[in-house]
Amino acid sequence: TEIYIGGELTKKQGNVLHYHAIGEVGMAGKAIGQFNVKGDIDLNIPLWKDTVSVIARGEISNKLAPFYMRHYHSKHFWWDDDMDKEFRTRIEGELNIANWGTRLRAGVENIKNYTYFNQQALPTQKGGSLQVLSACFNQNFYMQFKLAKKVLSVQLGADVRYFTKYDAPAYMPATQQFYLQPEEGKVEIGGYPIVNVYANLHLKRTRFYVMMYHVNQGMSKPNYFLAPHYPIDPRVL
Repeated sequence: TEIYIGGELTKKQGNVLHYHAIGEVGMAGKAIGQFNVKGDIDLNIPLWKDTVSVIARGEISNKLAPFYMRHYHSKHFWWDDDMDKEFRTRIEGELNIANWGTRLRAGVENIKNYTYFNQQALPTQKGGSLQVLSACFNQNFYMQFKLAKKVLSVQLGADVRYFTKYDAPAYMPATQQFYLQPEEGKVEIGGYPIVNVYANLHLKRTRFYVMMYHVNQGMSKPNYFLAPHYPIDPRVL
């Protein structure tokens, strides 16, 4: 039996300032010593005919690893591990301009007793602390115009995803988890753009939508993987 108590504080009304905070702390059983507190606040600033949102987020937690990372019995894998609690602190900031389709986010996180699957696909913990820096930039844009005496609305757009090469985690089907690649046979993935294009057409009461996925297949060396040894789909219309 695990018992937690918690609370929530939120402000959603109004156009300028909003905030949300929620937290819980364990009171009995395995829950004792565990807690999680997180919150965010956003300030919305009018700018010409647009609105700029400045968002700050924070979280602090002290939790045991999930049950199946501590205890697991199957034909191919079997473990029972007593693990220390994983302590995390994270802060993050975001700038969002809705009409421009622009979103910029950056954060820093400190993790103590990080829990992961090692090169033997078994759960383990890293002693001490590690730091994670992250940044993300999203920009949405498309072309929009009218044809056929301005009764046919046309939208043209594209979705492009790219990441640099790295030793991505391998996948273990037996546990359905990702784990560190073994040194022998290690492969890199990435360095390859995945491009999708689409057209959205609207004529009176009729809509047409056409998309081609992975349109750039065959234009460069085939290295289109999102996980080692698991290629993405080929070109699809």
